[in-house]
Amino acid sequence: MIDAAWSDRLIQFFTEMLEFYKRFLGLESEKYTKVVSGQLNELDSFMKQEQAFLLKSRGMEQERLEILEKAGAPKTTFREMIPLLEPARQESMKKLYEEITTTISKLQNMNKKCSQMTRLKLGQISRILSNLEDHPELKQIYGNKLQNAAKPEGTFSRKI
Repeated sequence: MIDAAWSDRLIQFFTEMLEFYKRFLGLESEKYTKVVSGQLNELDSFMKQEQAFLLKSRGMEQERLEILEKAGAPKTTFREMIPLLEPARQESMKKLYEEITTTISKLQNMNKKCSQMTRLKLGQISRILSNLEDHPELKQIYGNKLQNAAKPEGTFSRKI
């Protein structure tokens, strides 16, 4: 059995973890909205934020493992941990478990939707580019504009 002090520490940690994953879900939801609306130029900033969230989630997993080891329950899953807590704290941990599980499931689904929509948008762009290749008159128009564009001299443009 995990004592009261460690039970409280685990509840605090999982509460922080829940808030973290809710923020991550918010980011993914915002990204999905941008992809659906065709604002693909903003994807780079979302990707950087996602990477930060992923690194933070790895750190949280390490912290979870350390806390469990110190609490005397190494290699215990979240679900297996609930009956090990003091009875007075089991109900709140069970609710946390359900909320985290639901939030992570929503996050995974949103991430899947974002990936599918991104692939769809990239497919559309690919078809448009392919159409340009198939229509020499369009290629001529756009090709001339690209050939006539001034190339910067050296490493930096003159605007710097």
